[in-house]
Amino acid sequence: TETGRAESLLIAVILGLQVMVLEAISWQGLDNVFIPIGGLIMLKLFLPMDIPSLSFRLILTLIVGILTLNWRHRTTLNDSAVLGSAWFGYLTWVLADWRWFIAPVILFFAYSLLCPWTQQYQERRHDMRAVLSIGSTGILWLLLGKIMGETLCFYPYTLAFAAHLAIIDIAVPRFHPQLPNWRFIGRSVVKGWVLIFVPFLWIQGWDGQAIAYAGEGFIIMGPIAIVFALLQGSCRNLDETWMWIGRSAIVALGSAISLNIWVMGHG
Repeated sequence: TETGRAESLLIAVILGLQVMVLEAISWQGLDNVFIPIGGLIMLKLFLPMDIPSLSFRLILTLIVGILTLNWRHRTTLNDSAVLGSAWFGYLTWVLADWRWFIAPVILFFAYSLLCPWTQQYQERRHDMRAVLSIGSTGILWLLLGKIMGETLCFYPYTLAFAAHLAIIDIAVPRFHPQLPNWRFIGRSVVKGWVLIFVPFLWIQGWDGQAIAYAGEGFIIMGPIAIVFALLQGSCRNLDETWMWIGRSAIVALGSAISLNIWVMGHG
């Protein structure tokens, strides 16, 4: 290739750090899948970049990693899941831009501040299944944005993280015994909507379409939260993997329905 020496060195350092993370978050031999695919994606993205762009991504890699690791004891994520969260956040910025980075970062920090998970669990018990469950819908919409248009898919992407934040709050109901279920669910929805959609409105410039998106998102989050609350009570004996899959499916379906309603109403 025509890549210069300085660029090659920067790419090598970034890839080395990313491969280290992929190795750490892989389980049951999945590093044989994650590392080649992840490395190929990163290499294709980095090769056309110049020195300033690569330097920025190296700095971003270090900052995201350091901040996430320093925050890990405030979360219920084990070390692999914490690194997976950092890699997911980095991936959203690299594949898209900083706007797509905001929602997952807010969710990562907000859930540990607003939801008293550490009072329920004395150990950091959540693994990469939690990260994949919460991040998979976002990645799906990000990739679809490359095909359908980022402007269209940024809304369901944002809705997915807002819904997940509400669901995380609902998942610890015993910390709100004074509230009836409907009121507790409503408060969780409001909390998730404010924390995720207010930054969305700021990013979008508070225009009419963005406000309409946010309003519809608030309406859709209610049924998503209610369905999760009902399933949580009736599926407690299921394997935890299936619980995470179910949570992801509920959010994915809700965000897809929301986008479909919007397209049909404004097509």
